[in-house]
Amino acid sequence: MFEKQYVVLVDDDPVTHQIVRTNVESLGCIFFGLLSGTGFLETVLEKHPALILLDINIPGVTGYDL
Repeated sequence: MFEKQYVVLVDDDPVTHQIVRTNVESLGCIFFGLLSGTGFLETVLEKHPALILLDINIPGVTGYDL
């Protein structure tokens, strides 16, 4: 049996979160969303995501900085 994979989305748009969550979960993966760059590094180190979707224009720390 395969271990479920995490997909992390960093985006400040809640609508984008819902769309991505629906699609990711339909594929059998685990969705984890962040609305800003705060906590990004901790999340990556804890979840070890298979995929990171990163908006470059987010509040606080930008996607470029991450």
